[in-house]
Amino acid sequence: DDGTLNPVFCNDFVKDDRMDCASTQRDPSLIFLAGIVGVPWQDLANDPTDLKKGYRPVEQLAWTPSVFEANTVAAPTGLPEGKTLWNMVLGEVDESPGSDTNGDGVIEKNPRYGSIVPTVDPLDPLMKESVVPRTGTHPITGAELVQPGGGSPVGHPVNGAEWNITAGNDLQYACVFELGQFGPLDCALPENAFGCDCNQSPENPLCWNGSAYGKEQYRAKAYPGRRQLAVLKGMQSQAIVASVCPANMSDLNAADFGYRPAIGAIVDRLKAALQGTCWNQELEIAQDGTVPCVVLEATKGDVGADGKAICAPCTGARSEASADQKRALSGDPIFKENGLNCVCQINQATPGPDLTACVTQANVPSNVTGWCYIDPGQNTSHNADIVATCPPANKRLIRFVGDQIPIPGSLTFLQCVRASFGSGKTNTGAAGAGN
Repeated sequence: DDGTLNPVFCNDFVKDDRMDCASTQRDPSLIFLAGIVGVPWQDLANDPTDLKKGYRPVEQLAWTPSVFEANTVAAPTGLPEGKTLWNMVLGEVDESPGSDTNGDGVIEKNPRYGSIVPTVDPLDPLMKESVVPRTGTHPITGAELVQPGGGSPVGHPVNGAEWNITAGNDLQYACVFELGQFGPLDCALPENAFGCDCNQSPENPLCWNGSAYGKEQYRAKAYPGRRQLAVLKGMQSQAIVASVCPANMSDLNAADFGYRPAIGAIVDRLKAALQGTCWNQELEIAQDGTVPCVVLEATKGDVGADGKAICAPCTGARSEASADQKRALSGDPIFKENGLNCVCQINQATPGPDLTACVTQANVPSNVTGWCYIDPGQNTSHNADIVATCPPANKRLIRFVGDQIPIPGSLTFLQCVRASFGSGKTNTGAAGAGN
């Protein structure tokens, strides 16, 4: 509101006052928030028995069982119809941005917009924030919560057991995990006095050695991270969600050791974003595999003494943009806002082996450059795995391949003959960014 630019969107300012961006502003579609939070990994995993298979794409957290079925993906065990995994781990959030409370046509902002609805508990009882022991069944594993003294202190596969917090100064756990080769932690040692859980309650499940409680800590824990999850839910497809409780802390070489699955989810999401842009319009695919569109790459060049932009030549996978293309682009508000003044056309991958590689291969040969349109719903030969992270309604992709395609710091714009959309005019839209 004060006119300054958020540094998340600009990595190079003209002055320290952050009022003017020296580089192109980063496209919002390239801003992500990753959360490794207190939530059972089983609630988020593709397979709740094997985290080696990775975490679900965040889009699936908003799917009901019927949407899973429509996408031919098995719905999570224990998820009721009409509910989502967000309901399971989070409960509900207030999604009303505001209302006309005075009847004068002025919409007043809702101060609780995006906040947790306190009267709606998560479907997963392990995600309820509580001092006293909770009851219920973990819906994903079907395991009933273990009560204090009612079974083994490590009898529940997710959080071990509920416990009596006699001082009322702690919370029940969302999940616990073995310290493995990094434990046990001797809480009697002075260097471990701070933050060691086994100096508190004598019957904490973190301190159970298999036969008795003691001063050695064998497990670590996480509390329900519902507020963090509410923020991640608000980020929609720009979020990456993982559990702070690892599935495996003993086999160093396993794919599910430590935070490997969480880092893998982050890498996969960023890889998908950087290789292209999920597209919300169906384009007509010609017999040779091309579409009637051009991709324009716009950059900010220096200005010479004559007032003209000094632009690098358009070579390799790039060609000169036409005067009409530049004219259409010059009126785009994003183009003007970023002070862009140099334009090249990025060529479509050449029809034949190059284009086939672009639409079918996860790892394209280095000699293939340019871009292609991938739409498995329209052409079954296209690789559906490449668009796996796109939203359900946008399972199509403008994919860039080749080194420096697009160039870092650029913005790309798609211009299509609207025969693709039902008329004969030109459509111009932002296709992404090269940040």
